[in-house]
Amino acid sequence: MFKVLIVDDEPIIREGLHQIIDWEKCGFTICGQASNGQDALEKIYALHPHLLILDINMPVLDGLELLDLLRQEKRNIQAVILTGYSEFAYAQKALNLGAVGYVLKPIDEEELKRTVQKAYGAILEYSLVEGASQKTILDICWGDTEKELLNNLCRAIDFNNLELIKELLGTLHGRYFAADSSIDTMKATYLHLYFAAISQLDLMNRIGEEQLGYYQDVVEEVHRCQNVEELREHMLSKFCQLSDTLVQWSPEGTVNKIIDYVQRHYGEKITLEELSQNLGYTPAYLGKLFTDQLGLRFNTYLGKVRLEKAKDLLQKGFNVSTTAEMVGYNDSDYFNIKFKEEFGVSPSAFKKSRSD
Repeated sequence: MFKVLIVDDEPIIREGLHQIIDWEKCGFTICGQASNGQDALEKIYALHPHLLILDINMPVLDGLELLDLLRQEKRNIQAVILTGYSEFAYAQKALNLGAVGYVLKPIDEEELKRTVQKAYGAILEYSLVEGASQKTILDICWGDTEKELLNNLCRAIDFNNLELIKELLGTLHGRYFAADSSIDTMKATYLHLYFAAISQLDLMNRIGEEQLGYYQDVVEEVHRCQNVEELREHMLSKFCQLSDTLVQWSPEGTVNKIIDYVQRHYGEKITLEELSQNLGYTPAYLGKLFTDQLGLRFNTYLGKVRLEKAKDLLQKGFNVSTTAEMVGYNDSDYFNIKFKEEFGVSPSAFKKSRSD
């Protein structure tokens, strides 16, 4: 079991966090509580937790200052940030300081559980490879090229393209696993990629933990692999199994798959060309199929989804530029134009009308 320290200046929240999820099932045991950053720092030195559940806004030493100190000391502690909508900019700073994720208050049980499970996977990355180069593993999974690999792998899983999954894992082997890479490094890398895919695809929420298998069970299976070939075949099987399970739980048509994908990834760059590659169609055929069934072009639909999501974010208190970025618009001026075209009012005027 990994150890978690709960850090929040509100006693009722600290106590609530004890009860809101089954910590042991997520692979953690609560080793203590702290009421501010300074108190937390002293308990970190004494208790050596693996994970902090950390409020941003606290007296004496706030969450950001604590994270900054821990990074300066090069302490390998993961952190999940608790924040309100009004503190969202601080949450982004916390992510830049190495926090594994954030949970908005009031705390949602499922959101907290998913973020804690993501932290569990990140902690495993370090605990499984004693003596291996941590930077190597981080570079493998989170450099720019590797983010693209993860994104492509997630799309292949989502669209049940088993051949592409095999091809992408072959790329992983050919590009990153040098002849002198230890099998422990390979195991940790595969596990990190596997847990990252589960998190990015939101599979805990979509198909449930029982269908996926518990984290500890997956780790034990990987540990039992004796050589590189056995490990490669096992992980190919695990990724394909993820995809097949997703198909069983989501037996949707092609257009519904696209709709579901857009609803979950509207803030990212999405093109019909990329979707067509994953679904095995030409862009022209897929575009016609989409238009015939929905009555509007793909890019028109994507724009409408983004703008509807933008309305929700503005109502929740996010500013216009942050909202534009979160729904996939890099140009705030263009976002303003499209929003006014769709709703007849500028984003700032819409936000103001909802706050009056």
